[in-house]
Amino acid sequence: NGVLIYLQRLPMDVRRNMFVALVSDRLRTMDYMAGFNKSVNLIVNKRNIDDIEKVLSRNISEYEMFYRIFKESKQ
Repeated sequence: NGVLIYLQRLPMDVRRNMFVALVSDRLRTMDYMAGFNKSVNLIVNKRNIDDIEKVLSRNISEYEMFYRIFKESKQ
């Protein structure tokens, strides 16, 4: 996938400023090891697409809390 290749090649300081979700029919929703392997923050399986709002909301909140201190320390 060209988009995933592009994301993997981004410098880490750029990549940390974006949240990327991958929709898949093979990988499990919220499989964090597979997400790490694909350089995405979240995986959502197509079977769980009806719950995407809840899943995205929760994971974006966790992402923002995790990186808040990191981003503040860089200023």
